[in-house]
Amino acid sequence: MSAADSFLQEIIAAPDDDGPRLVYADWLEERGDPRAEFIRVQCEEARLGDSDRREELRRRVRQLLRKHATGWTAELGAKGAEIRGPDYHRGFVESAKMSIRFCLKSGAELMAKTPIRRVTLTSGGKLLPKLAQAQHLLGLQELCFVEHRFPESDAAEFVQSPYLANLQTFELHRSHFDSGHFASALASSSFTKLTALNLGLAQSVDPNWAEPLLNAPWLRTIESLHLGRLNDEMVRRFASSPLLGNLKNWYMTNIGLSLSTETGRTLAASPLTTHLERLSLCFCNMTIEGLRALAAANWSALQTLDITGAKLGPAGIAALVSGNWPALKRLDLCGTEMGSEGLAALLHRPWLKNLELLNLVGNDLTKQDLLTLIASPNWSHRTKICLSANSIDRMEAEEILVKLDPKSSLSAELRRVVRICN
Repeated sequence: MSAADSFLQEIIAAPDDDGPRLVYADWLEERGDPRAEFIRVQCEEARLGDSDRREELRRRVRQLLRKHATGWTAELGAKGAEIRGPDYHRGFVESAKMSIRFCLKSGAELMAKTPIRRVTLTSGGKLLPKLAQAQHLLGLQELCFVEHRFPESDAAEFVQSPYLANLQTFELHRSHFDSGHFASALASSSFTKLTALNLGLAQSVDPNWAEPLLNAPWLRTIESLHLGRLNDEMVRRFASSPLLGNLKNWYMTNIGLSLSTETGRTLAASPLTTHLERLSLCFCNMTIEGLRALAAANWSALQTLDITGAKLGPAGIAALVSGNWPALKRLDLCGTEMGSEGLAALLHRPWLKNLELLNLVGNDLTKQDLLTLIASPNWSHRTKICLSANSIDRMEAEEILVKLDPKSSLSAELRRVVRICN
């Protein structure tokens, strides 16, 4: 084994430790290799919070990648077309997109050269049964399938693979699960370390397709859960599950689904209110009483509420914002048909001042609504507002902001935080 290979093995064996990476950087610097600077810069960047220094480091990272990324990717034994979007973190590729065919052929070799943690597989669905036998999958923490529509039997066989035991994140999009076979296999899989499951674009003619997952032992470790096409009853049963005590992020994408008043009350009464940090009810309509119940609960940890695409209208928005929402930092109301009345109801809420981001895209808001928003005592100038796809002309909006006081820092600050992309 060469000296370089020895360093790489130490790095792969301790992927969270900067020490072996920086020792390798010293060795590279002695040989005049620009990769040394790249490793040091990214390691420092990863340790810093938002700051001018971090932005300076990011600029240097981009410069080095523009100059050297092609050669560094070639050193991994892959052409650009075989590995797409390699993501460097702390000096090494830790995430990449590839075909199932390439993963089978060269995945083990690739993982011997870089501490890769996440693989996104983009094509080659017929090879899924062979992939289930690939021992090098044991080295992955995250596995994502996109652009696939696997036969349900193949997907069920795959999630039973013993080589997925170290996965912390599993994502499978666009597949159809109609017999319950896949969900049953997934529930009994060896995912003992799983913390994130994303089946967001799954489709099924069976409204109870996810029922077997309610008894999955690994639900106890789940922190992020994205399930699509749940019916009203399934939402209530997951919300009441005693196994979801670690859940922090719950995403539901239910196009055309209307959640009942009972479901709103179940969500409000569930233990989730004490520890959920993000709740996404995208394209989920709900009754006014259900929204009021949801808003009346004490969501003490909730920082993000995403209601994108739910056709709530002014009355629904008024019901939703009637609560306290003490920890909320981000509110997504894109395409909710709130109109001027809904905006007025929102602007009456004192907790609006605490938001870092307010998404009002596509709500038929007008120039007058922008004036009302700016004049509201409950809107903080630190809150970023997204107003694209409304009836507000960009030039008119700029005029409004400048007229406030063209020389003031307030005007400049408003132009920075109010985004209008018409």
